[in-house]
Amino acid sequence: MDLNTSMVAQLHTPSVWAWDPRQSSNYKSTTGTQPEGIVVAPVSDWTVPYVVASLENDRVYVYPATADGITGDGVHAMGWTGDTSNALPDIACNEAGTCLVIWASHSTTQNEDYFRWRRVLPTLEVTGTVQTVTAPTGEQTYSGAVASDGEGFLVTWLEGDAISRTLKGNHVNAAGIPSSPTLALDNGTLGSVDVTWTFDRYQVVWERDGDIYAAEVSGSDVTTYTVASKAAIESQPHIAYDPLSRRSLVIYSYKDTKQHLYCRILENGKAREPVRISGFGDNLDPVQISVSADPSNGGWVVAWKESGWYYIYQVGIGMNGERRGRSGGAFLNYNRQPTLIDLAC
Repeated sequence: MDLNTSMVAQLHTPSVWAWDPRQSSNYKSTTGTQPEGIVVAPVSDWTVPYVVASLENDRVYVYPATADGITGDGVHAMGWTGDTSNALPDIACNEAGTCLVIWASHSTTQNEDYFRWRRVLPTLEVTGTVQTVTAPTGEQTYSGAVASDGEGFLVTWLEGDAISRTLKGNHVNAAGIPSSPTLALDNGTLGSVDVTWTFDRYQVVWERDGDIYAAEVSGSDVTTYTVASKAAIESQPHIAYDPLSRRSLVIYSYKDTKQHLYCRILENGKAREPVRISGFGDNLDPVQISVSADPSNGGWVVAWKESGWYYIYQVGIGMNGERRGRSGGAFLNYNRQPTLIDLAC
């Protein structure tokens, strides 16, 4: 009988995040107007490390960016005469630097609702035709999120009315073409949705009836489970996957008589107990929240902005869901109160 023992140890320095006032900038939008929403994603094989999608005057533009900010004018990706926005855009990129930008919109000229996506190649080359899913007559499109497995993508969106909506998904290849039948992940009173890639499958999170649910999507196989189901209203889920711990973190708003920001670790198809990140007192207005994995040291960084306040806050979250240090913040002058934030590492 042979008895072999081996051990591999890894030491990751816990990250404590702080704002660097030297790395900040202002950049005038391509349309010269205040963006209605922004999203940012890391990208490979570009001349810059980040790509930003911005919603401006019911048009979607894509910008190059570094840690110092936007580095050049945006390129028009989607949105034409008669289009109005149903949701913020989203963007994700594969390992070859091909990005997919998505958007839900309504056409006043056709009286139809669409969910659309389009490719963006290195660097900042909007290419190919717009792929369009048209909602059934009498229904609208809502929300939307996209993630990449390193080669292809999973796009998700909502279709329905004010009472009942269906959460749908499509696998899309690097050429921008659907590579699977449309998936129906859930149905009911559904709210916002988010998605991430988790080593060997996608994880989708969404709001239903004031609770948070998740699905693991591998090809056409879908497994759903509950993330958070309390008497309070739980909404605005955002998810990010940490490849070092092989766990995902979901952050969300929790409202009873007061509002809080909570997070939960997702692992092996189960959600851990919640951890409170911050509280907002009696302010029940929607907050802006975002989460990104820490690619160097494991864990995550979370950023948020409370409605009516002039600060953006951030804190590190460890691989076991613990807070890393105290939260810090950056003050914004009174003439620059952003309506939306996003975060990428």
